[in-house]
Amino acid sequence: MPLFRCVALSAICLVTACGGGGGGTTEAAAAASAAAGTTASKAAETTKTATAVKSYTLLRNEGATLFAAYEDQLNSDRFTDPGDLPGGGKASFDGVAGYVVGAVQSLSEEALIANPDYLSRVDLAIDFGADRITGSFDDFVDARTQKEIKGALDIDAQINRSANLTSEVSVTGSAAGRISGSGLNGDVTLDLNGDFLSDGAALSGRLEGTGQTSDGLRNVQGAFIATD
Repeated sequence: MPLFRCVALSAICLVTACGGGGGGTTEAAAAASAAAGTTASKAAETTKTATAVKSYTLLRNEGATLFAAYEDQLNSDRFTDPGDLPGGGKASFDGVAGYVVGAVQSLSEEALIANPDYLSRVDLAIDFGADRITGSFDDFVDARTQKEIKGALDIDAQINRSANLTSEVSVTGSAAGRISGSGLNGDVTLDLNGDFLSDGAALSGRLEGTGQTSDGLRNVQGAFIATD
């Protein structure tokens, strides 16, 4: 910007001239800083939106791929006998879950994952020696807005090695926590029921329970598939 030289009679700078130049500089710097802040804020919001859309797309595609891989086994109830599972050791499974809020009729696993209100990641820690499964449903995305939402559901389940697969499931437990979304917004408590597939290489299941919304307590259905 132009350089203002203070010139004064009797070799004294005019205070008003010097002060005026400094004030202009301060105002310009403040304006530039505000503009930079607005630009940075918009850029951060754009990045956040792009990340959320990418997360939704990845979850949707992974869910479709997993269901397609195990569709025949699920439709024909070809589950792994829990007595044939490893007698010890630990494994980590991950996958995808889909959820629908407020549906009156019971929905199939395929419908819950293909046309959900919400999607999430599934992270399971399986202890075959203790016959226990822990982990979480996290990284939730609103499928309608494709925006990420905060919250997670903690998993606590058990493996029943004596389950009769003609009338019982081999995995039972619960998933509970808090979700902060445009629909679900509060405590969510779900029963978890599932079975192993492909000689114990995958676990699929259903979720049934309730979730708090802005309209009160609503029923929630879900389905998940996770693999090692």
